[in-house]
Amino acid sequence: NAYAPASLCSPSRYALLTGRYYWRDVREWGIIQATDTCVIPPNGKNMAARLKNEGYNTAGIGKWHLGYNTNTTEYRIPNDIGFDYWHDYRVGPDGKRLNTQDTRIMEYLNNETNQWIDKQSNDKPFFLYFAPIAIHTPIIPGVEYQGKSNGGAYGDYIMELDGAVGNIIDALDRNGFIENTIIIFTSDNGGVLGAAQEARAAGLKVNGNYRGTKLSIFEGGFRVPFIIKWLNNIPPGTTSSEKVSLVDIYASIWELLNIEMQSPTVEAGDSYSFYPAWFDDMNKPIRNNMILTSYEGITAMHSEEWKYIDGIVREPTPYDFFGESRQEAEAHEQLYDIVNDPYETNDLVTDNSDKVIELSNLLQYFRELGYTRNHSTHANLPLLSVNSNVKVYPNPCSEYFTIEIIDLDGECDIVISDLSGRKIFEVNKTIAKKVQFNHSGLEKGFYIYQVKNKNRKVGSGKIMIE
Repeated sequence: NAYAPASLCSPSRYALLTGRYYWRDVREWGIIQATDTCVIPPNGKNMAARLKNEGYNTAGIGKWHLGYNTNTTEYRIPNDIGFDYWHDYRVGPDGKRLNTQDTRIMEYLNNETNQWIDKQSNDKPFFLYFAPIAIHTPIIPGVEYQGKSNGGAYGDYIMELDGAVGNIIDALDRNGFIENTIIIFTSDNGGVLGAAQEARAAGLKVNGNYRGTKLSIFEGGFRVPFIIKWLNNIPPGTTSSEKVSLVDIYASIWELLNIEMQSPTVEAGDSYSFYPAWFDDMNKPIRNNMILTSYEGITAMHSEEWKYIDGIVREPTPYDFFGESRQEAEAHEQLYDIVNDPYETNDLVTDNSDKVIELSNLLQYFRELGYTRNHSTHANLPLLSVNSNVKVYPNPCSEYFTIEIIDLDGECDIVISDLSGRKIFEVNKTIAKKVQFNHSGLEKGFYIYQVKNKNRKVGSGKIMIE
């Protein structure tokens, strides 16, 4: 039951290597290009740097997509943040830049990887981050694999990826490392459909029955394979239904190695260890919540059996990838019972306004808090003023709060509820810039406010009544 934290590459790779959600530190939408500044700072708080500090040889081979600060073949940035060795997929064996349509790219990457493994020894542990270009577009299977599947070029490319993994396992076995090496195979996002037409016609279900694809906010953009091989430790055929995210690999490896992580405010603030689930299903869920983001920055919150989608498009110019059909499907609030409706066929947002308020505020709380690790409940949260469009403040010497709406035209709906989601105050379609809320008779504690404008949430947070 594994998820990428984003339905595209850069945010998922950032989360895997740092244990933090990309939108916290980088930006809330899109990808990072080669010419962009590297988004992983040289502060030692990433997987490669920490393992290097523990005595590991560290290497990365393949696709980076986290910024190189350059448009040349001098791809040095990963070396500056913790990788002893780095080889980019666009560089050939002769050190010259490759044409990205070259069908030999996977062969070159595989050879580079195996040669690096051959240079390792049992005297020093190693960490290898292998990020192959397959099966990303362009779909360019090597000559050896062309026509080997009955699923067209896409199916052939899957076979080449499988062959590359097999070659790495062979290299580990050949060098005597296989019994003491943990292999994790996964993906940074769900699949695409357009490039896989022949394979789909042959019967391949790219994302199974899940709704959506890469880039989208629906499950098909996030559900990924997750396979762990550890000879003599994890019995073959072991499965787990535990809900996990790629961001959790960081904390899991730390638990495996008995390395103490720093406070979630300092290191890997969104990473939960699922190391116990490597061996068995868990009686108690490791995660009570999980946050997902689309290409356009729409955010979703998994919380127990619920999936809430905020519908807020954060990318300034979303229509290159968005399109009208995706905009209509995704750019609005939605709520799904993801346990009983995993394919997101029945939007429950209209009939569950209290749950929508609860989850939207919980999502906003985690966005502002700066981390999610070690926080499984939203009780006893501090007062939040979430959005610059809304201010909430008590009136001196009175039993009223003022809800002030700033720089926002048109009608607004205002709802205040308790932490269970029960509404205690509601104003619909008000054009007033200031609304008074009388809290006399209410118990002391936290209450949730939410302000919407034309069905779009523009402000939310908590009110503390003392």
